[in-house]
Amino acid sequence: MRWGSEQGTVLFKENNQTEERKYMSTDRKVLVVTGASQAQEPLFVAFQKEFNMSPAHWIRSLRVEAARARLQSSSEGLKQIAASTGLRDELSLRRAFVAQFGISPRDYRQQVRGKYAHDPKGS
Repeated sequence: MRWGSEQGTVLFKENNQTEERKYMSTDRKVLVVTGASQAQEPLFVAFQKEFNMSPAHWIRSLRVEAARARLQSSSEGLKQIAASTGLRDELSLRRAFVAQFGISPRDYRQQVRGKYAHDPKGS
């Protein structure tokens, strides 16, 4: 699963009142996350319905995707990659990476490097 994300604010008009609300979006959906007249439904439940995952899972998936990109494009150690992507430590990175991609970060890096070592174009 690969997610792109964006955050910002929008003007929201309801009952002749205009207010600024924060939003978060992916390439598929937009979720308004704050506002005085927000529905009674808690954010967690609304997020779960819209994105079919918890906010924590979504954030973790973004962090692991960022780690994957760094594994592919840098020679940083796993400890540095974990820290730079907001994961607690190397073990947290490993667990989340295996859960999301089914392979350890170290093995993923070796596969990617092996691929590019045999094919300079990376195709």
